[in-house]
Amino acid sequence: MWAKGKLWQHTVTLLAEPGSARAKAWSAGKPALPPGKYLLKVYVDADDRLAKDWTAILGEADYVGQVEIRGPWKEGYGQMTVADAGKVKR
Repeated sequence: MWAKGKLWQHTVTLLAEPGSARAKAWSAGKPALPPGKYLLKVYVDADDRLAKDWTAILGEADYVGQVEIRGPWKEGYGQMTVADAGKVKR
């Protein structure tokens, strides 16, 4: 996080249902998401529940909003997909 630049960055974690077509494709090669539009849902853990229990699930009270992002999902620093926080709407 860089407050002066109002920048927060994070990684995208890829999950696939065991045995699904996506899981099979990922096991045969490098996991990747297809290019396209994705809905980014933003939750804020203001109570630090995840720091105490990383398996905790954030719910409606933690939900801030959502924004659509587009991704060719290139790898590496400087290849980021950007979501403007000002466009996050409930």
